[in-house]
Amino acid sequence: MGPGGAKIITTITKIHPNFAKEQSPSLDFFASTVYRAYNPTTRRFFTHPNRRLVDQRSGRGFGAADRTGKIISMQTFERNTGMLKNRCPGLQELSYMARNGGQFLTADASERRRMQMQGWNEVAPIGMCVRQMGQCGARSPLLEARKNADDFIYMTDRGEFQKFLAKNRDYRASPQEVVCWIW
Repeated sequence: MGPGGAKIITTITKIHPNFAKEQSPSLDFFASTVYRAYNPTTRRFFTHPNRRLVDQRSGRGFGAADRTGKIISMQTFERNTGMLKNRCPGLQELSYMARNGGQFLTADASERRRMQMQGWNEVAPIGMCVRQMGQCGARSPLLEARKNADDFIYMTDRGEFQKFLAKNRDYRASPQEVVCWIW
């Protein structure tokens, strides 16, 4: 019993004892869905793991959200930092930057600094990803296509990506193409 006789409820998540000790097992269990929405008026895409934030964009002309993969959300990472870093030392922060209504995602600190010098504002980290395929169970590439300096789209399916590029000739694959690997 807690103060004033209130019943205290404790939630315990049972995790296998080796779960926090083994390096590089799949982190799929911790991954959250990433959503992508498109605004036909502004012709901009918006990608984020927070469904509420994506849905708020829907009220401003963005269409229904598509699921585009999974990442370790910042909320999950912050709650389980020690264990996740121990299991997957290669986790990288995926940052969300904005400029002129466009969105840019990066997992590279030097690229983040370069984009800030070009006028992009770092809004917040949106989650964690890895730099190599298969690391910690990540098998989906976060692919990036650019239309111009402020217009990017992100996908995880190579077939969809190639069809999109063939249909939308004003977009081109970014030089690095894969931002990072997700689940």
